[in-house]
Amino acid sequence: MGKPERTDHPLMAPYFFPTNAHQIIIGTTGSAIMDWGYGIHFDSEFEDTWGCLHLYSAENAEWLAGQIIDIQSTLEDVVQLVVA
Repeated sequence: MGKPERTDHPLMAPYFFPTNAHQIIIGTTGSAIMDWGYGIHFDSEFEDTWGCLHLYSAENAEWLAGQIIDIQSTLEDVVQLVVA
C-alpha cells in the first residue's frame, strides 16, 4: 500500500490510499485489459466506489491514515493489506 494521499476531492476526501489492486475488464472492443488505480477511500456522495474499497466515514479515513503513517515510518514504507 502506498502512502495515504490527503485530498479535498469530494469523492475521495480526506484521504485516498493507493494500492496495487487490479482486475481484468473487458474493453469496448471485447478485448481483455488490466485495470489499475483502485484504492481505499471515503466517498461522501456515493456508497459505490466502482471497485475501490469504501470507508464508512471521513473519521475512519483519518484514523486509518494515522495508523498507516505510523506503521510506514517504523517499517520503512511497507504495509501489506490482503482482501479476500
